[in-house]
Amino acid sequence: MATVIFLTTTGANTWTVPSDWNSSNNTIEVIGGGGGGTGGGVSWSAGGGGGGYSKISNLSLSPNASINYTVGIGGVGGTGGATAKAGGNGGDSWFNGTTLAGSSVGAKGGLGGPQSSANGLGGQQSGNTGSVGTIIKLGGNGVHSGGYDGGPGGGGAAGPNGNGADGASDGGNGGAGGGGSGGGLVGAAGSGYTGGNGGANYTSTQAGGIGSSSTSTPGGNGTGDSNGASGGGGGASNSGETAASAGGDGGPGQEWDSTHGSGGGGGGAGSKYNANDTIIHNGNGGLYGGGGAGSNTLFDYYGTGGNGAQGIIVITYTPSAGGTQYFSPFSILGVG
Repeated sequence: MATVIFLTTTGANTWTVPSDWNSSNNTIEVIGGGGGGTGGGVSWSAGGGGGGYSKISNLSLSPNASINYTVGIGGVGGTGGATAKAGGNGGDSWFNGTTLAGSSVGAKGGLGGPQSSANGLGGQQSGNTGSVGTIIKLGGNGVHSGGYDGGPGGGGAAGPNGNGADGASDGGNGGAGGGGSGGGLVGAAGSGYTGGNGGANYTSTQAGGIGSSSTSTPGGNGTGDSNGASGGGGGASNSGETAASAGGDGGPGQEWDSTHGSGGGGGGAGSKYNANDTIIHNGNGGLYGGGGAGSNTLFDYYGTGGNGAQGIIVITYTPSAGGTQYFSPFSILGVG
């Protein structure tokens, strides 16, 4: 059996190649960070894009060598206000190099939701390219909404099983669902005052979070299973638009184990008018690489966009001298 190592410490780091490294039997898989959603208070809002995915096989490395790598951060959701902020971009992730372009394998992060009628582009989508690898998958887009709609959903991260799905735009007062990750399904738009459901996982056996029809009940969070995470459910607004419920967070992925995989996009909160009320939560992207939801677009409601989730690097190899291990470097080696 193989050794599996998860690198999740964000930013620039180094990793020491194990003494039993096998250059003829290994894979390196990478997911970029998810983008943050647009803050509320402007005419347009978009969810953050999901991180892209890249993979290579049989990378030749020398045992005990020091390898440079970077794990992309999750983009921070934009703050709301009369001059609302765009969401922060998710960071690129790469392995064996000091830059993405100079690495052996790397994946683009999702872009943050902009302050315009454009989408928060997923990693490796047209306009956000540059991933490196022999297998490359696209992160889902955080699609934009306008008018007085609920918050748009974030894009799902790409993963081993396919591209991330887009978060939903919105045409109603209920928030939109986030996109499923890694071959999952697109989130659903809100309908009237009911939030849209999050996108299902790639086999459709795990549904996304359920959209809420009540101002006191938040949209359901996405959940993960062995096939990857579903997107978070959207929130809802009442008919007077003076109260709304929160959007659900994107689910964590589980393609590699119960806590590591491609994450779903966050669900948007319902729309409301009252600028001075308690800020309603827009869903965060799921680990790893899910995009955050955008805030609703009411001009006097200053909600904060959902945060994107950080990226990850997964190293799998069969030891050259035989034997079996399965570990995270944080609990055993104490390194990132």
